[in-house]
Amino acid sequence: MSKRLLVLIVIFGMLCPVFVNAQGINFFGGSYDEAVAKAKRENKSLLIYFTAKWCGPCRHMDKYIFTDPEVAGLADKFYVPVKFDVDERKSMEYYVQYTGTDRVSVPIFVVASPEEKILRKRNGSMKLSQFKEFLASGKNAEAVAQVKEVAKNVEGKSASSGFGGFVYNCKNSRWKPGLRLGINVSGVRTKNSLDVVDLRAGFLGGVFFDYTGKRFSFQPGINFTAKGAEDSDTKLRLNYLEVPLKFSLNILKHRIVGCPQAVRLDINPYGAYALGGKIRDDHGEHSVKFGSGDDKARRFDYGLKTGLSLRMGSFEPSLGYDIGVRDVLTGKGEWYNRGFYFNMAVVIGK
Repeated sequence: MSKRLLVLIVIFGMLCPVFVNAQGINFFGGSYDEAVAKAKRENKSLLIYFTAKWCGPCRHMDKYIFTDPEVAGLADKFYVPVKFDVDERKSMEYYVQYTGTDRVSVPIFVVASPEEKILRKRNGSMKLSQFKEFLASGKNAEAVAQVKEVAKNVEGKSASSGFGGFVYNCKNSRWKPGLRLGINVSGVRTKNSLDVVDLRAGFLGGVFFDYTGKRFSFQPGINFTAKGAEDSDTKLRLNYLEVPLKFSLNILKHRIVGCPQAVRLDINPYGAYALGGKIRDDHGEHSVKFGSGDDKARRFDYGLKTGLSLRMGSFEPSLGYDIGVRDVLTGKGEWYNRGFYFNMAVVIGK
């Protein structure tokens, strides 16, 4: 009887860390100084996690990676886990201490000794296998094996799938997909006048891929956009399939969402193909004719968009001016697409 009881107690003791952490890594709830004291007292390393509420990849790791039983067991056995939200001023002090910069990029994971010496650091989110390796690196192999043995019966329950898995895969790619929606307030400028014919609102929607470097980003994509103009007698609408090549350079920083993020100068050359169009005048509404000759329009247009954009986590609002440089008419008159634009982009996995 006593042997059976002893075995049950041992098994229960081994399983407790897994059950306790089934809902995720148990991040320390006290102050940073208290976490350091706990690490010294228990002879454990600090596992420091820098995150933000607006960070999509962080939320994915919270949901799919930290809830893995083996991950939770490793964190409980070897570390005092500490979480910092970089939008909080005090947290930014520790961010600078452990990263050496105030340029925010999350998530970031740091393993530090109880003496606050950096042992390992990893920027960006990780796949489940990568994070397990990060936690187990340098630890006693036998102890790691014990944690794996305890967790193996529930291994894989946190495997990502569906849209969450798609977002996570995007995070681990240098090229991240994105969606863009916005409006054009456009008109046309004639050859002999700098004045723009009365502006008309249109829409823009598209997809793109984002590549972000240290000081710049590049976003090639494809948009469906409506441009046009109107005066007292006539309304013109042209629908284009547009291929933009957006280059953005970091020029300033803002704190709209609490932490320093980039203000960007956008230079966006584009080419466009007219899918169709409508003219409404005193004679009713009729389709725009394309080809050569009077009263016809050209299919192809090209130009340059310039403006400013803000990085706000996964979101990126942009405002600027569209300078069409090709005459869209084939007859005697010359019309150029001009106007303002505003759009909001979201980068998936950023």
